[in-house]
Amino acid sequence: NLFLGDGPGDDPTAMSRSEAEAYADAYTSTGENAKRGAVAVQGCCECRQPPAAGNKLRACGGCLQATYCSDACQRAAWTDHKRVCKTVGDSRAKLVASLQQRTAPGGVKRNLKKEREALFKWFDGALDVGHKVMFLAWKHRAESPLITVHTPSTRPGAVARVRMVPRSDWDDASKGSTGYRSKAMVTALRAHFSRRDFHADRACIVNFSVQSPTEDPGEALNEMSELGFSDYIKKVHTSVLKLLTADEYAAEYLRRQRYPDNLVTFVRLTGLVGAAHLNGVEGVLKGPARNCPERFTVHLEDGSGKDVDVKRQNYELLPRPRLVNREFQ
Repeated sequence: NLFLGDGPGDDPTAMSRSEAEAYADAYTSTGENAKRGAVAVQGCCECRQPPAAGNKLRACGGCLQATYCSDACQRAAWTDHKRVCKTVGDSRAKLVASLQQRTAPGGVKRNLKKEREALFKWFDGALDVGHKVMFLAWKHRAESPLITVHTPSTRPGAVARVRMVPRSDWDDASKGSTGYRSKAMVTALRAHFSRRDFHADRACIVNFSVQSPTEDPGEALNEMSELGFSDYIKKVHTSVLKLLTADEYAAEYLRRQRYPDNLVTFVRLTGLVGAAHLNGVEGVLKGPARNCPERFTVHLEDGSGKDVDVKRQNYELLPRPRLVNREFQ
């Protein structure tokens, strides 16, 4: 659940309806997250709804992590939640203790909230990461996978590593009990996948880890979230899941997002000597150069926004894979 309060009662970090809806706006149909095919579960851990107007989400008094919009929802969720409440609470307590050693008195809750906000803001902007997550989760949904996203920081441009860990791996006690196989993690994952309302064709489980979520060094921040699949990923042809890598899928999705009319020609620069640093960079072929007919203008897709003029032998056409079912008819 992305909406995590830090305590029950009148705790100032509990989320009001307006705060919850602000997160919802970022992670549902109007946010960047939806553009990449990921829709985050939001609000109450039981009913998935924001709190009623004037109310706040309240955290479980045991783990201070799971949040609910009402006492009725908390009671309904207890059958599932009681199996993981203690281990989740213990993990949170360790993180709080670590933060207390390097945080001014009273600043732990503020730092936790700040780090979580920075994490999800980063994820919302890292579109390629979201596409990779959705591709791997949908492809391996029959394996009860944990999708792990590790980033060294939440600064823009940070390069994240996305992995798919099948249940045969994360639930294998013989492989040790560190990282995603820790007791707390495995207990939480078992509880997630055994929930009566969890469906592998509707959602996936993602664990985010940030080595340095703020400028301060220290223990990595870990957040486990449930992300729902959008209609788009469900329309991806089965052959695409078999033949493309997550990187290739994400790259093609982003091309289509930037150029929805799909009428452009993508190329990759190669064989450059004087500008060898551009070899491997992708771009859009714009046509013959204005002042040099034997060269061609390529608009670079590396974020620089620059155009370069190159000879025909210095670019290669990029094949454009089909993605969704209607393209195979």
